[in-house]
Amino acid sequence: MTHITFPLLFDKSNGHAEKNQPTQEDQIPSANKSLKKSKEPLRGVSVVAVMAPEGKLLMGKRNSDNRWTNPGGSLNEGEDPLDGAIRELREETGIKVTPSKLKYLGSGKAKTKNGHDKIIYVYKYDGRREFSVTHKHDPDDEVKGWKYIDISKGLPKKVKKKLHSTKKNILLDKLKIKY
Repeated sequence: MTHITFPLLFDKSNGHAEKNQPTQEDQIPSANKSLKKSKEPLRGVSVVAVMAPEGKLLMGKRNSDNRWTNPGGSLNEGEDPLDGAIRELREETGIKVTPSKLKYLGSGKAKTKNGHDKIIYVYKYDGRREFSVTHKHDPDDEVKGWKYIDISKGLPKKVKKKLHSTKKNILLDKLKIKY
């Protein structure tokens, strides 16, 4: 049996090991057997589904390719997924939340454009209203603007056609939204 070691992306000792938060064992859910040895470290990404009443999901159009995406991004070295989700949400949208406001929905494995494995940690934030959002503080300037998309009847065709992650969208999978 080949043993693969992954960098510790979540440390239970940091006070964020709540019942609905990922643990070291959750990093690759039942996928350890399918991963090949790689010299590249496993990349971690946290994403947040910002929900508003009446079945609306916050999505933004990327500057680079005009495709729809959700708030989120790569974890910094040693950063746990929950902290990364909070940081990315604040940086990309201006929405400030506490750890207790994010619900961990799970994680999944995906591939980078270069074919490397990455793990996507998905969180959900249930807003009581549509928040006024801004991309002014985004250090990467990835998104040109944010919009609440009505998903009460599924993802609209205009969004489906232009998703940033089209082959495997872990966030939409965890929300059980077809794309």
